[in-house]
Amino acid sequence: MKGLTRVPRRVRDKALEVEAMIDLGAAVHEFGGRRMRHNRTIIGVSLGRRWRMLVREVDGVLQAHSVLSHEDYSSRWGKSR
Repeated sequence: MKGLTRVPRRVRDKALEVEAMIDLGAAVHEFGGRRMRHNRTIIGVSLGRRWRMLVREVDGVLQAHSVLSHEDYSSRWGKSR
């Protein structure tokens, strides 16, 4: 997963926990995941106030993709995009 080297430890731990649960078959909605309006295969999961995790659906399988600050997340994946 991209972006884990520059995040605080607690955020990294939560991201890894969410990734493990997804790998075990848990629905991302259990973690507050929401599909993007413009691309339904991308799902954003909140990891706290300042961090977001992107999950992609590829051929029906969910894969953790990256961890972004809320600022980066909003500028790349915000409502206007």
